[in-house]
Amino acid sequence: MFNKAQEGEIVGKALTYWEEFKSYNSKEVELKQRERITWEPPPAGWIKLNVDVAVLKDIGTGFGVFARDERGHFLMAPVCRERIQWTPELAEVKAIAFGVQQMGRYGFSSVIIETDCQSAFLALEKTEVMRMEAGTLIRELKADATSLSLIQWSFVKREGNGAVHLMSHTKCNWDTQECWVSRPPVFSYHF
Repeated sequence: MFNKAQEGEIVGKALTYWEEFKSYNSKEVELKQRERITWEPPPAGWIKLNVDVAVLKDIGTGFGVFARDERGHFLMAPVCRERIQWTPELAEVKAIAFGVQQMGRYGFSSVIIETDCQSAFLALEKTEVMRMEAGTLIRELKADATSLSLIQWSFVKREGNGAVHLMSHTKCNWDTQECWVSRPPVFSYHF
C-alpha cells in the first residue's frame, strides 16, 4: 500500500505530532516562574533577545528577533525570510540560532534568549530531548552560544512575545536579512 518514501513521511509526521502532544500535555514540566504573559526586562547589564517564527504554509519561514536592554530600550531587530518549510519546532530552534548569531555579530555578550516554544526552551535547558534534526541543531546552537560570555534561556507565553511575533511576520525579501538598529519599526511601538 505504501512505498518507502511514504512510510518515512508518515512516521516523521507521527513523531512530530507525538512530540507536540507530549510538549503540551506534560504533567512533569513546571515552568511556574518562567511562564509569563508580559515582557519583563532583563537584569542590569544584560540584553534580552526575544525570538519567534512564522511558518508560512507552502511559502517558507520568517524569523524575527527583538533585542532590548534592562530599561526596555530597543537595541535591534533583525528579520529573515527563507523559502524553506520547517516544522514550527525546528524553525524556532533555527530562529534562536539566528538570534545568537546576530548577538555575536553586534558584539553583545550577556544575553537572555527568550522563546515562546516550550520544547525548544526545555531542550536548551537540558530537560527534554528533541528529535534528531532539531537535537543536532540544539547541540550546534549551544556550541555557538559559547561565543557570548553569559547566556541564559527563558520561556514566555506567546502573549509576552508580541513585538517579535510581529517581526517574524514582517515582509522582507526572500532569502535575505534586514535589521533595524537604534530605532524600532513603527508597528512595534506599543510593545
